[in-house]
Amino acid sequence: MKNLKFLAMMFAAALSFAACEPVEGEEFGDGELELKATPSIILCDGEYASTLEATIGGKKVTSGVSIFDNKNNPVELPGMKFTTTKAGTYTFWASYGDKISNEVTITAVVEFPAATEIPLDPNPSSTSFVRKVMLTQFTGTNCGFCPFMVNCIKQLPVAVSKHCILTAAHRFNQDDPAYLTGVPLEQTMAVGGFPTLAVDMHSLESDYRYPALIRGMVQNAIDREDAKVGIAACASYNNKSRMVAVKAEVKAAVTGNYRIGAWLLEDGIEGRQINNGATGYDYDTHDNCIRIADSRVTGTDYTGYYLGEIKAGEKKVFEFNPTNMTLDASWKAENCRLVIFVTCEGPESPYTENTWYVNNVVVCPLNSSVAYQYK
Repeated sequence: MKNLKFLAMMFAAALSFAACEPVEGEEFGDGELELKATPSIILCDGEYASTLEATIGGKKVTSGVSIFDNKNNPVELPGMKFTTTKAGTYTFWASYGDKISNEVTITAVVEFPAATEIPLDPNPSSTSFVRKVMLTQFTGTNCGFCPFMVNCIKQLPVAVSKHCILTAAHRFNQDDPAYLTGVPLEQTMAVGGFPTLAVDMHSLESDYRYPALIRGMVQNAIDREDAKVGIAACASYNNKSRMVAVKAEVKAAVTGNYRIGAWLLEDGIEGRQINNGATGYDYDTHDNCIRIADSRVTGTDYTGYYLGEIKAGEKKVFEFNPTNMTLDASWKAENCRLVIFVTCEGPESPYTENTWYVNNVVVCPLNSSVAYQYK
């Protein structure tokens, strides 16, 4: 079947070459033809558009490209923009000369989810916020020593763990059912190996043999500073589009420049864990797994979207793009929740290359909200 489809694609492409020959003078070498669609989810209102872009070796192809649908029919897309008035899934591929691209899929939905209202501030005159630290466990099902780090985290004293929000970045092996695709958080936090525990994107520890080291690092992060910001947020999940609308409000206790991010976590992912001898827990059920990290600054920096300066006592609202927060069909929405964090700039950590680190973080369930948490 795959060969038949390829032949059909080649035949359709051949029909188009007469009308769309490569432009004379354009040189792209032997690179592959790649097609991208941005965004991949649109409204079916006839106006909201997804833009298709063809590149060869990273260089944009501006003319001479033919576009086809999943039935190998040629498609006219003025300005390389696709719109529709009918909900559904649309697949396209491109040809340029004798090159055939990958397929891209665009999903058209009737509506995006609308975020619920942010809770009212229970203490408008206060800026004395509860501060939580964000733990990021770098792990994977083929990492035989990672269960030992699980033990270190689970054995944190209650007095310490109550100040923590745990996330897990499964980045060791791609056949891991919780693998975080295309988000190199280990580069953001300068992680050199697995297992590693990062605190607030600021401090790192990979020595799982001494739980006291982990406990000390987390306690040092808790003691490092007070909360410079508080976070209130709401999240609304649309079952049809599988998108989550997230809105957050940030209130500053200290005037400064801040960034914000939202990560989607899923619990209860089953996957056989290689284990080099750790005991005491169920290592085959994986919780707190990062599925989406909506905080991208660059390809290797996920410290958050820029909020700009917020003066002490003032607030700023940020709405995340729901197309970035779309659940895969295999993920269980009932097992998902959000962590929303705010970063600030400080001195460079001796552990990482970042100068932006997490100052505060909250958890927000889907179809729920979280108010400012005061001391």
